[in-house]
Amino acid sequence: MRQWVNLADPGDLVAVPPRGVEAKFDGVDLGRSGTVPIHVFDFHLVANYLATSRLADLLTSERLP
Repeated sequence: MRQWVNLADPGDLVAVPPRGVEAKFDGVDLGRSGTVPIHVFDFHLVANYLATSRLADLLTSERLP
């Protein structure tokens, strides 16, 4: 993993608070992290994360070596 961008649904009480995830893990890219509406109830499902345009933008903006 080259970098960690924390995308969290506003309802995710673990990932959203300031210094929530980055307080426990090194290397979280705070400049690109943020909240994004993922799903009303199932915001931890991978399929719902993958359906967000914000994640698609982050993945397509990465330059591969």
